Amino acid sequence: MFGLLTDCLPGSPSRPRPGKVNEELSQELALKKSDTKRNRFTVEVMADDKRIEKKDKTANEPVQFYVASKARQPYEIVVNQIAKDSVSGYLAKPKVTVASG
Repeated sequence: MFGLLTDCLPGSPSRPRPGKVNEELSQELALKKSDTKRNRFTVEVMADDKRIEKKDKTANEPVQFYVASKARQPYEIVVNQIAKDSVSGYLAKPKVTVASG
């Protein structure tokens, strides 16, 4: 289980019902592997119908990925704790500021 954004991830008990679609979240995260001894993990990010695997990342290392939107800044995942079958951390979303022309 991936312990970040638990209300939006598949398999979490507090996930919104199938009839409700979260328009704001357009990416999915899946934990592929975690190594507590070396403090490393591998995560698969699915954003905009593309799968990207980020391999052998360490705790507190920012993992960045882009999502097609008005913002030209990357989303950033930072994992703080790594357990045997789960990790926990936070997702930093870019603040969308559209310059008026």
